[in-house]
Amino acid sequence: MICMNELCKKKKYEELEQYISGITDMFNESDKSIHVGNDIADAIINDKFSKAERKWIMLTVSGTLGTDDFAPIDICTIL
Repeated sequence: MICMNELCKKKKYEELEQYISGITDMFNESDKSIHVGNDIADAIINDKFSKAERKWIMLTVSGTLGTDDFAPIDICTIL
């Protein structure tokens, strides 16, 4: 987050995009099969689902979360 903030402050948007893309590529291995109605929650849950699957841990997800229910930082903190 510090790196992204610094790149943003210095308006180095191309470097910021590359940095974010690199991080995102690490997490795109999951098939994103879980959808709870919120893109941030979906990304976090699918990442955890993928990690659990690799360790033969069964993960069950049930419910929905709207886009206006919580602030993005709160979703990240809770999940």
